[in-house]
Amino acid sequence: MKRLKTCKTLTAVCMAFCLVLSVLSMAGPHLQTVEAKSPKFKTCKVRRVDFIEDISDIPAAFTQKDLFVERNDKVWHESRFKFKIPNDSWVCFGGRYANTMEEGLQTHVRIYSDRKCTRLVGEYGWGYWEYDKSFKGVLKQGTYYGKAASRYANFGDFEGDVIVLAARMPEGRARELGLLE
Repeated sequence: MKRLKTCKTLTAVCMAFCLVLSVLSMAGPHLQTVEAKSPKFKTCKVRRVDFIEDISDIPAAFTQKDLFVERNDKVWHESRFKFKIPNDSWVCFGGRYANTMEEGLQTHVRIYSDRKCTRLVGEYGWGYWEYDKSFKGVLKQGTYYGKAASRYANFGDFEGDVIVLAARMPEGRARELGLLE
């Protein structure tokens, strides 16, 4: 009789434990989904230019300051930004590093037309193993979201700033200058 009582108690404890684990596992993805829906985006200022030559003089549109990536670190270090295009525009994005002497970092930028970052409209990269270096194209009026992800690619540690450069030109002006067909 004592064995039956012990067995029932043990079964009840196990069932309670399983119930708690079940509730926790259901809450976990829900919490992750809520967090994924509201990521923090920093402001990126896309400067208006009227001539191609003006692009070389624009200040940083967005800066990921004081990034430190150790040698052989395989993790992508991501930062997010958002920007507004006030009217249909030809845009030009680029990037560079500042406050560092190392060139072994790899940075890839993706630009999306939605906050959830599911509708990709452009991408580019610079640094080691990135060859396109810029993105140029027409973006319609609206708010856009970007992700700049960097990781160790070669040489030693990286410590410095990752800078996104961005300029826009009204679509009509870009056509006048022959940037669009």
